[in-house]
Amino acid sequence: EEERIVSRARLDLEIAEARLTTARIKLEQARTADMVAAQSRLKQLEESFRFQKFRLKKLAELPTELRNEEEMLQRETIYLSQQAQVESARADLHRARFAISRAEQDLKQADAAHKAAKDNLADALKRLTKTEIISPMDGIIGDIRTQVGSVIQGGKTTLTGGSVLAVVLDVDKLIVKAEVDESDIGRILEIAPAWAKPGNDGSVVMPEDPAVAAEAIEHRPTITVESFREQEFQGVIERIYPEPRILSGVVTYVVDVVITSDNRRLLLPGMRADVRFTSEHVEDALLCPNEAIREGPKGQLGVYIPKPGAPPTERQTEFVPCRFGLDNGIYSEVLCEALTEGLKVYTKLPAKQDRERDKKRRRSKS
Repeated sequence: EEERIVSRARLDLEIAEARLTTARIKLEQARTADMVAAQSRLKQLEESFRFQKFRLKKLAELPTELRNEEEMLQRETIYLSQQAQVESARADLHRARFAISRAEQDLKQADAAHKAAKDNLADALKRLTKTEIISPMDGIIGDIRTQVGSVIQGGKTTLTGGSVLAVVLDVDKLIVKAEVDESDIGRILEIAPAWAKPGNDGSVVMPEDPAVAAEAIEHRPTITVESFREQEFQGVIERIYPEPRILSGVVTYVVDVVITSDNRRLLLPGMRADVRFTSEHVEDALLCPNEAIREGPKGQLGVYIPKPGAPPTERQTEFVPCRFGLDNGIYSEVLCEALTEGLKVYTKLPAKQDRERDKKRRRSKS
């Protein structure tokens, strides 16, 4: 149907162009040939009329006895005839002038009709282009929702938003929507780039190339997925949403992390992922497993190590108080000199030592 409308619009435009050309020719003819002809004819007749008027006047000035009545009547007849022809020529000249004005108006109408025909053709071509559905972005088709021959609805003419034809996935830009607990969102805001923070006025925008954005970030978030446990992916914080999500009394905030590492093509949309953000960091730190950190007899934090000089078979322990710094959930930074690299610590106390410690705790409480 739209193709037929375009064909009719093209024909209408051709007709309008022809009429416009005809109107221009008629105007040019009215201004030149017709006007010149009317002016020339009037001038010619006025000269002839003046000559006949002169002859009639000379004849009328002769004495009566010298005048010929028949000749007098003939000259009067010629004079009146010439006078009528002059008046007719003047009327023709007026008509020629009116014809110019009429031709100018016809040209304006033809020009307006030509512009309207061009606009109609442009609108028809625009509607025709919309009949070819083109994805607004590059990607791969993840799902097809309709088939050839199905009746669909346009998004601009319905309240429901129109028919979904297909789902297109932009695999070049994979985003992890991380749900960050309210207790951690403050630290995320501190390390987030300016373009990602809520309330950004748009003066700072994230580079279109994620690799360029990644170069500006010192410590990028790391992502892990169950499907590739041995792989680690890196990303960049793109946006922090200020609207909280509340589920069962737990408040979280959504943080969009764009995956920038080269191995991102291994991932597929819909995979569950864990994101680790680095808010603080240290280098060349001595680490202690969090499982080994315990509360000592006097309430200090520290670790249990094998007691020096004790027989290996007895598995006797000694408590070493210690201070700890940053931790990543698995290991903690050691800030004391009592522990050295390679020293063995207990992540699980021997059964006998554990029972004795529990007895001491019960006695201290009683």
